[in-house]
Amino acid sequence: MRANYRKKKDLVIVAFATVVLPFIALIVIANGQEATGVVEVVEEGDYSRPPVPNGNNALMFDGVDDYVEIPEIAAIRMERDEPLTVEFWVFVPSYGDIWHKVLSKWGARLGEDDEFVVVFRQDGTFGFADTGSTGLGSRTLFPRNVWFHFCCVWDAVNGYQKLYINGELIPQYLNGGAPLRLTGEPIRIGTDGHRDHCFCGMIDEVRIWNVVRGEGEIIRDMHRKLRGDEPGLKGYWNFDEGQGQIVNDLSKSRNRGKLGRFPFPDDSDPKWVASGLKLIDSR
Repeated sequence: MRANYRKKKDLVIVAFATVVLPFIALIVIANGQEATGVVEVVEEGDYSRPPVPNGNNALMFDGVDDYVEIPEIAAIRMERDEPLTVEFWVFVPSYGDIWHKVLSKWGARLGEDDEFVVVFRQDGTFGFADTGSTGLGSRTLFPRNVWFHFCCVWDAVNGYQKLYINGELIPQYLNGGAPLRLTGEPIRIGTDGHRDHCFCGMIDEVRIWNVVRGEGEIIRDMHRKLRGDEPGLKGYWNFDEGQGQIVNDLSKSRNRGKLGRFPFPDDSDPKWVASGLKLIDSR
């Protein structure tokens, strides 16, 4: 990994103290094997490459305070009994010193304003939590220092909760399995409402659905850019802007997000970079 990865605005990033929240107990078990996908992982990330105008770009998060916030609106709101599929491409340079909140719709108070959060832990395990008392975890270790595709499917009505890495269903365990507890919280990429345990790495092609995505569909679409009108697609942020403070939602919801705390550049903005992914543009 390049030495300049954990730098932002010429300041060296240092890890901060871990605060263990109750829901993390859902996803703490390790002793797995390195995850391998049915589709070969793609090239190692190059953090020195600047974004490409109107090209294939991604966002790099510093692990300290970077995040993207996408407002809560009716177009992205789920029904309690609806299934949820969350997927994205991610590059994690190392397991690090703390666990990371990668993607969430999770509030500042435990319980009543918790909907879901995707967590990658420092021991290499990962999981999906719905509320503070139920969730899905894996003993499989996620890959490091390569791009890989993460997907979680949560269908409480039909008892179908699955985790995939690179389109491959992986060994997992379930605590509970209740329908989503819906909230008015925004979607946050790189953190949650607590704004702690921020993610360190790169993220690309974030997609949220209100349908169950099967293994074949996940594999078929993970290496291609979506049109945005696919059935069940609630939100789609591909970060190809490469500049500015806005990430556009290419789904029918048209729910734009913003980088960092303010509408102008600040220290909590993730950095625009060229993506190492090789994606087919089928639009």
